[in-house]
Amino acid sequence: RKNSIHSPAGCFGHWEWRQGFCWRYFCGDGKGERSVEISMLFRIGAVGILVSVLTQVLKHSGRDEQAFLASLAGLVLVLMWIIPYIADLFGSIETLFGYP
Repeated sequence: RKNSIHSPAGCFGHWEWRQGFCWRYFCGDGKGERSVEISMLFRIGAVGILVSVLTQVLKHSGRDEQAFLASLAGLVLVLMWIIPYIADLFGSIETLFGYP
């Protein structure tokens, strides 16, 4: 099942539904489609939970430096995953406001 919407940027998009929840969002501009999968959100959440547990265990054992490095590594990992989506966002904003 698909629910179609039109974004202000003139990009035609639709949500794809599978088993009662939104699976991904497609944005097609005639040159291809980009999709943001729900699994990305689950991966970010899982990394957050694992890093917070690891940080707490390391802090309680007196290893504050390793706890800081573990949280920094989790942050860098998640940023590496979302940088392409942020680049797409800025590209869409430039298209919306008519920048070349």
